[in-house]
Amino acid sequence: MKIIILGSGIAGLSAAIALRRSSHEVLVPIHLAPNGTRVLLTWGFSPLRAQLVTAHRSIYADGKTLQVNHEEVWDGVEGVYGARFYLAHQVDLWGELELLAREAGVRCFWGLGERGRGGERLIVEQDPENGVVMLADGTERKGDLIVAADGIHSRAVKYVVGFDNPARKTGTACFRCLIPSEEILGDEETRELMEGHEGLFRYLPDGEGRVLVWYPCRGNKVQNIAHIVPEHEGLGAREGEKAKDIKLWTLLSRDPLPTWHKSRLVLIGDAAHPMLPMQGQAGSQAIEDGAALGIMFSNFDATDEKSISDRLKMFANVRMNKASAMQKLSDMTLGDPEDLEKATQPYMPGETVPVTVAEQIRYRFSQNVFKDCEKELEKVKEQNSG
Repeated sequence: MKIIILGSGIAGLSAAIALRRSSHEVLVPIHLAPNGTRVLLTWGFSPLRAQLVTAHRSIYADGKTLQVNHEEVWDGVEGVYGARFYLAHQVDLWGELELLAREAGVRCFWGLGERGRGGERLIVEQDPENGVVMLADGTERKGDLIVAADGIHSRAVKYVVGFDNPARKTGTACFRCLIPSEEILGDEETRELMEGHEGLFRYLPDGEGRVLVWYPCRGNKVQNIAHIVPEHEGLGAREGEKAKDIKLWTLLSRDPLPTWHKSRLVLIGDAAHPMLPMQGQAGSQAIEDGAALGIMFSNFDATDEKSISDRLKMFANVRMNKASAMQKLSDMTLGDPEDLEKATQPYMPGETVPVTVAEQIRYRFSQNVFKDCEKELEKVKEQNSG
C-alpha cells in the first residue's frame, strides 16, 4: 500500500516509522511520558543518541510560596509502567525520529508539507475519496492512504468533517527559553535553585493562571524553562535576565472533532487533537497515533476504499476517546475540577475522570496503545467470526 503523510513533525514521523515497519511504501514531505517511550523503544529509538534525560523526580509546588504540594520519585517507574519517564528537547526527539524513519526506508520529499520554507502554501487541494493531494505547482501525488499530520492549523480537517474548525486563542501565552546549566550554577544568586537538578521536573502554578515549568534536557546540560502567563502579560526584567533567546508561543486550542477520518484520509497528532502543554502529552499522544496506525495496517495489503476506511474506523476506536480526553484534561488543568470532570467525562465512558495531580499522572502513564490495539483487533475478530 502506498501512503502519503502530510507533515513531518513528531506525529508524521511516528506514523511513517510504524507504517513503514508494516511494509508499506511511505512518503513524508518534550517531556516524554512512559506511554510514548514504550512505543519508541520498540522502534529502536536511542535515548542516549537523542540526549534524553531520565526523570528522577517531579515537584508540584505553589508558584508563589514554593510550598511543595505533591512530589513523585521516578526511579521505579519502569517497573510500574514498563518504560522510563524522559525529559527531552523537541528538536532532539525529532532528529532521532527522522533518523529512524530514513533507516526504515521512508522516502522523504520536500513539497509534501503544508507550507514551504518561505511560508508559501504548497498543498492546495485534497481528495479523500481518490487519495489525491494537489500541489500549488499543479502536480498531484496519489496514494492509497493520506495521513494528515499537518498541525493545529491543518487544512485537512475540513475535508474530513466538512467544515473549518479553526484554532482559537486561549488567552494565555508561553515564554520559553533554554539556559545552559553551567550559567545558573556559576551564579551565586541562582546556584541554590539547581540543587538536585539532574532529572528534576518542576511544575509551579500560582493559582491565578500562571505556571512555571522547568526541567533539564540535552544530557542535563541545558535547562528548559517555560512560563505560561495571561496573554497580555510580559516578562519582568529579572525573569529574562539569563535567557539569551526567549521565544513567545501563543497558546491555541480546538474542541475535539466528531471524526478523524473520511474515505482514504485520516488526521493524527495536532491536526486531530491539539492540546495545551499542561499535561505534557502532545508528543506522547502523537507517537501513540503513529503506533496505532502501524498496528492497524500491519499484514494489510488491500487498496480498496472500503477496506482502508474500515481499518481507519478501528484506528479511531482505539485513539479518539483517549486523545480527546487528554485534550480536555490539558485544556482545563488550571480550571475548576467540576468543570474538568463535566468536559472530560463524555470521552471516558464508564471511567472516573482523574482530577488530582497523582490521579492524572497515573492516568497518563498507564495508557498502553499496544494493549488498546490488541483489544480492538480481538473485538473485530469476534464480530467477524460471529
